[in-house]
Amino acid sequence: MLFGFEGRIRRHDWWLWSIVTGVAFAALYFAIGAALFGAAWVGSETGGPPIDSTWPSAAYGIVSFMPQLWVQAALAAKRTHDRNRGALVAVGLTVVGSLITFAPVLAELSTDYALSLSLYDTLSNGALLTSGVIGLYLLVALGIMDGTQGPNRFGLSPKGIGGLGPDQSADVFS
Repeated sequence: MLFGFEGRIRRHDWWLWSIVTGVAFAALYFAIGAALFGAAWVGSETGGPPIDSTWPSAAYGIVSFMPQLWVQAALAAKRTHDRNRGALVAVGLTVVGSLITFAPVLAELSTDYALSLSLYDTLSNGALLTSGVIGLYLLVALGIMDGTQGPNRFGLSPKGIGGLGPDQSADVFS
């Protein structure tokens, strides 16, 4: 369910797995980050006094986020399939909307902290706005809009609507 891009899932499952995996990955991210970089890093990640970003902490942030991004992309693909649409747009928006949030830190590090505060703030605000607009679209498209009733080109309804008849369901389990 969490790693494959085939098939369909209900809105309920999308919400459930998005929240559960998000909380689990966040807990793991902060636990490992605290062990690697110390309490000051955790404080800066949770709104405390900022510390200078470093390549190791930026790399940790990106690399540790990849499993969560994969799961979210897989869930997006399955929800899009439930709506009888191809998954390329939803998966692409999931990836772009997530990775763009790393742009300000990577720009700061690649210029060796030469960015002015106003340019950094502009990059940060632009990244957050872009990510927010993409996130709002995905929230509506994946989390609110109903899927196709009955079977579609991506499989049977996860709700069991218009599913197999009694003689066909026996074939599934044989």
